[in-house]
Amino acid sequence: MNDAISTAPETRGMGDATEHQRFSRLLIIEDDAAQLHTLMRIMQAEGFEVTGCRSAAEALTQLQRLEFGVAIVDLGLPDLGGVRLVERLRSLHNAIRIIIHTGYGSFESAKALLNLGVFAYVEKLGDPQELVGYVHRAVRDQIGEYAAWLEMAVAERTVELHEREEWLRLARLRRELADALAKVPGVEVLNDTFFNEFTIRVPGVAAAVIEKLAARGVLGGVPVSRLEPRRPELADLIVVASTEVNTDEDRAAYARALKEVL
Repeated sequence: MNDAISTAPETRGMGDATEHQRFSRLLIIEDDAAQLHTLMRIMQAEGFEVTGCRSAAEALTQLQRLEFGVAIVDLGLPDLGGVRLVERLRSLHNAIRIIIHTGYGSFESAKALLNLGVFAYVEKLGDPQELVGYVHRAVRDQIGEYAAWLEMAVAERTVELHEREEWLRLARLRRELADALAKVPGVEVLNDTFFNEFTIRVPGVAAAVIEKLAARGVLGGVPVSRLEPRRPELADLIVVASTEVNTDEDRAAYARALKEVL
């Protein structure tokens, strides 16, 4: 038997819901038919798409079909206890705001439910507008949380794009510098694969070449012999960083100076 009553339009599944639709969807779980219809009319008048359920089982089925921004839950349901029902609701949709609306309240049950992250605890004998106010507050709270998450996601994506842009810029500089040095007679470009560094082989001792370049005001790189002093076979290698040679003029000056000192 289907105990659900809904004013929400049909959708093909949770993935089709926009955030606005999710925030405006309200799930009311109340086994008393008259009370359920009263609450549904009140909330519909407030602009919500309302689905009403008279059992915990039907509510859990509806939550598997659709995403809801807020759930109003009666603790006195015949098929599942209040704490257990809230746990199940949370397991299906952790972001939902849950408002307990019951005439079976007690301090211990309220304490247990609030520890589960229930948004509010409203007694049925109170003013219905109190419940309406809590529903609107719950929606605003969820919208605020979503906005904060969205802002953080945009910021993280922006950082990723900037990092990617910088990586591509350095890779381009590396390639252009490697191409320029490859044209210098006697120079061999090696392992041109790292994003901003590569190695060149020069005729003679690399450390001496670096000193001559420095005398001309050119930062020539780091001789591999400084990094691997016990490997004399690497004495003719220089590690060049494209970050130190950023412009066409820098690259031309480096290539020209290297040609002169070799």
